[in-house]
Amino acid sequence: MRKLFLNLVAVFSLSVSVTIQPVFGQISVSGKANRALSKKAKSSQDAKGIEERIRRVENGILLPAIVKGAPPVRLKLADRMRYYDTQGVSIAVINNGKIEWARGYGVREAGKSDRITHETLFSAGSISKPVAAMAALHLVEKGKLNLDEDVNNKLVSWKVPENEYTKQSKVTLRRLLNHTSGLPLGAGDGKSYRFGDSIPTIVEALSGTPLVQVEFVPNCRWAYSSTGYAVAQLLMMDVTKKPFPELMRETLFDKLGMTRSTFENPLPQQLWDRTATGHISVGGKPNNYPASPAMAASGLWTTPTDLARFALELQKTKGGKSDTIFSQEMASLMLTPARAGWGLGLEIDTQGKTPRFSHSGGVPGFTALMVAYNWQGQGAVVMVNQDTYNGFQLVNEIMLGIAREYDWADYVPIEKNVVRANPQVYENYVGYYEIDKGYPVTVSTRNNRLYLTWALGNVYEMHPESETKFFIARDGVPTFEFVKDESGNVTGIKRNWYGGMGTGNRAMIPAPSVKGNTTFRLSGHQEALTVSLAGTFNDWNSRQTLCAKEGNGWACRIDLAPGKHAYKFVVDNKFILDPLNPKTEDDGQGNINSVAIVTSK
Repeated sequence: MRKLFLNLVAVFSLSVSVTIQPVFGQISVSGKANRALSKKAKSSQDAKGIEERIRRVENGILLPAIVKGAPPVRLKLADRMRYYDTQGVSIAVINNGKIEWARGYGVREAGKSDRITHETLFSAGSISKPVAAMAALHLVEKGKLNLDEDVNNKLVSWKVPENEYTKQSKVTLRRLLNHTSGLPLGAGDGKSYRFGDSIPTIVEALSGTPLVQVEFVPNCRWAYSSTGYAVAQLLMMDVTKKPFPELMRETLFDKLGMTRSTFENPLPQQLWDRTATGHISVGGKPNNYPASPAMAASGLWTTPTDLARFALELQKTKGGKSDTIFSQEMASLMLTPARAGWGLGLEIDTQGKTPRFSHSGGVPGFTALMVAYNWQGQGAVVMVNQDTYNGFQLVNEIMLGIAREYDWADYVPIEKNVVRANPQVYENYVGYYEIDKGYPVTVSTRNNRLYLTWALGNVYEMHPESETKFFIARDGVPTFEFVKDESGNVTGIKRNWYGGMGTGNRAMIPAPSVKGNTTFRLSGHQEALTVSLAGTFNDWNSRQTLCAKEGNGWACRIDLAPGKHAYKFVVDNKFILDPLNPKTEDDGQGNINSVAIVTSK
């Protein structure tokens, strides 16, 4: 995938499997009874086999990169949920042309007991796009739309502004669906509205600021565009004269049995008790139900099971076994890659033995991934109620575990060569590196190994590919190369992640703060690489006030003026409340902080 983020213990639970067990009545005729018993025994064996596969998936989560020649490390789903502070996960697996199982794990909202089941709704984010694309192609076959006609010919409520680029080539439905329209990434959709916000109409969003306009000659190159899908949505609404949620329900959901899917934005209140609450990675802050006027771009609320039904329909149609939505020819067109490997609404991978289609999705509080093979009847959908920073890592690891269990062609972790490096040089790399403005990464050593604390919290071992180049096992398998000056001093670091380059200068980690009138102590966390204190007294700078190891925990001493000071401990860049201080306070923005009262100097 090429897409674009306190310590709460995730409750790990299983929902009822979606696999339906047949119920057999008593049969008096001996031969029929024997056949029924035989069928029942086979069904029982099949169910047992599926349960065993589920257990192997739950205990076989894989990292995205492995050391070449070494067996992959198998991880437990419950442990990975705790590691990423993920509250809920929902999975549906397609095998042999059917949904073999679906299951939910964890809870709908942090601190509450309502469990995730296979029927819990999640935001699909950008997986809305291929679902909307299927409906658009249905309208093409019905003669209401044309893939290669200027969309302004049928747009009524709003028109794509003409400029120097549209004079050379026009915006068409095909170009909207395969991201070659020249329209920008987010204008008209650039904001995901929070619960309670006033949400503009799609016309108001497209007519607002910044002005939506074509930014390059259509079809000259590929550039991912949510705005393109906002325009496609309006185009479908204008030609059918129907609200988009109603159009999608009649065109797709009713026909495919997607009974737990809706494009209604904002999410209707009667669905709240069936829906997961989104969570932001930093602090786990609930996000309730994000919404967008560009529903075709990111407005779908659904379940992995319903998205699996969508993928199955496309597989069946591609194989000539269904024409419920459109023809086999249209399915083939949807799955034919054009620029950058994208078909009409889906990313198409044709590099391996068997082509597959996929799409990921992420909005504040939710992440999802759908992967399916063009005609093998295999695939899966994974959804989590956590935003993209940690969410994409977890859904990718789960998908790799499913792929290994079901022997998917070519869907395997990346193999990387690791060299023997001299641990003595690691001390030269220790420090802060601000690759992304305001989000430093920290490099530390422990037990002759090098570790990187990513900008917002997670710690990864840095595996050496050379004395200066290292990789970490997370989504996209980023590499880091330390930069030296002519004298051999380390001055910075280069990062290559998903083909994007970034550089950062080096700053030494400051010494721990051990003098002052106020002492803060944190017990445990012996495996942490860095522990610091952030609060109103240092502008919440997690790098400024470091703690030192003391006994079985950490401590720091600082001078504080008399009065009230809000703060948190920062453990490997993760902000947590002080467990020894029960006094907390809401800062008015939904963040709960510990509070220290200093009475005298």
